[in-house]
Amino acid sequence: MGQCFCWTTQDGLAATAICDMEYPEKAAMLLLTKLIMEFRETIKVDLNAVTKDQAIKFDKMEQMLKAWQNP
Repeated sequence: MGQCFCWTTQDGLAATAICDMEYPEKAAMLLLTKLIMEFRETIKVDLNAVTKDQAIKFDKMEQMLKAWQNP
């Protein structure tokens, strides 16, 4: 069994983390917040212009997920 955390911004950008039961909620939410902030700084996307799913390479995500595996 696991747990799921989701953070959605007012403009519709969202991040989700699925973790085991031992992963701290505070760490998961902090990770999601940092991921969204880093995404916004790195990838310049006008969310109002997006009309369909798009593949976007975000290299920092993998680095951050590895760094946060053991908070």
